[in-house]
Amino acid sequence: MYYVYVLYNRDEASKRKFYIGLTNDLDKRIFEHNSGRSEYTSKFGPWQLVYYEAYQSVKDAAVREKR
Repeated sequence: MYYVYVLYNRDEASKRKFYIGLTNDLDKRIFEHNSGRSEYTSKFGPWQLVYYEAYQSVKDAAVREKR
């Protein structure tokens, strides 16, 4: 299963409020975002999962992520 997800950053000082991503392990990926292991989100946070969708095909998930 592949997941397209939306994270929200509640930090008022942050310029980056939302992040959209794609993964096959949602729990692990959120942990990586919140522990500074993700290049694009490491300077911001903490991140909260606000939405996700599940797909059987990585191709379908990638199309959705780009929208």
